[in-house]
Amino acid sequence: MLARILEPEIMDTEEDAIQYNSIPNNDVNLAFVEEVLKFSPVNASRLVDLGSGPAHIPILFALKRPQILITAVELAENMIAIAQQNIKNAKMEDRIIIKKQDIKHTMLEQKSFDIVISNSCIHHIHNPIELFAEAKRLVSNGGAIYFKDLLRPKSLPELEHLVNKYAHDVNDYQRILFRNSLHAALTLDEVKENVEAAGLANAEIKQTSDRHWSLIYNNNGKS
Repeated sequence: MLARILEPEIMDTEEDAIQYNSIPNNDVNLAFVEEVLKFSPVNASRLVDLGSGPAHIPILFALKRPQILITAVELAENMIAIAQQNIKNAKMEDRIIIKKQDIKHTMLEQKSFDIVISNSCIHHIHNPIELFAEAKRLVSNGGAIYFKDLLRPKSLPELEHLVNKYAHDVNDYQRILFRNSLHAALTLDEVKENVEAAGLANAEIKQTSDRHWSLIYNNNGKS
């Protein structure tokens, strides 16, 4: 089994932020939004995105669900600067609020969000239990959590195959980011162990592609 090699928890160089913002992920991001909307409460009014990066996903949610007020949580200052510009360009300043906070300990009010999401952040987190536990703390009774992230390949050849398959049309810097992210990702068993330790025992966890896993948790107020 390929060992996990940790990445920095915060992508806070200007170059990282610029390169991440320019990766052509719109189709993947849109699919993420559509997946969340399939099972989320139809009357949801508040959503929090933990690790919102350049705010691509919050903007898509704002376009799809005009009634939702979105809180985008991000700690990297360079990423926040790009997110603020993206939100301004999308004319969504009244719908999306950016909070500069550690996504593992947001200081936001507990049980205050109908939808709690995080996309491609777990592989940055050195102790993923903390982020899963924070999501549980934030989700309202009757609300839902949806996480999606990369799966760590079983071997270096498999890792390189995924890089060549999915990052062949990006620049060298972006290829390095993707390669490092795959190496830092969790296996499905590790995801399950961390989720259970965080108290989300009833979460549905599954592999959704050759490089992704997802988590769905509906909070019935009993756990």
